[in-house]
Amino acid sequence: HLLLDVQVQLGKYAEARQTSQESLHSASTLINLDPENNEWRWSFGIANYWDAMLASEEKAERSAVAESILQTMHEIEPESEAKTRWFARSLVLHGRSRLAQQQIEFALSKAEQAHELLDPFWQAEANESTRIALAGTMILQGESLFQLGDPDAARETWSLALDLLADD
Repeated sequence: HLLLDVQVQLGKYAEARQTSQESLHSASTLINLDPENNEWRWSFGIANYWDAMLASEEKAERSAVAESILQTMHEIEPESEAKTRWFARSLVLHGRSRLAQQQIEFALSKAEQAHELLDPFWQAEANESTRIALAGTMILQGESLFQLGDPDAARETWSLALDLLADD
């Protein structure tokens, strides 16, 4: 999954899509071998996240699949910051895909849910990965608020996200 993250950051989307498909295929194969293996299920959830993230079609449906898998993994290990963060990322992705379909309230609720999941980890120990994920929730919240006709609340939320990212 690290390779996918780097490929996306470098803007190598064609390569990332190929890597994503290979990752999804490998994770599916592992799940078929042992559907109860939680580490493989978690990898399968992350593979589905990247599949949805890089999809050009059926993005909302694919992100819902990733969210469902990653929610299950979070419920098994709610104290795991990494699993919670991936679940939160999937909520934001699903919300963002629905926002593109003008399902604004749905997007806002996903952003708020993700924020609520991440905040306890941030309060316990601030770290860069959680900072970025938390800012992502706030950006989606702001976009949703703006589309709901509340530009002041949107700007305030975006300002908080900016402050969070700029904070040392």
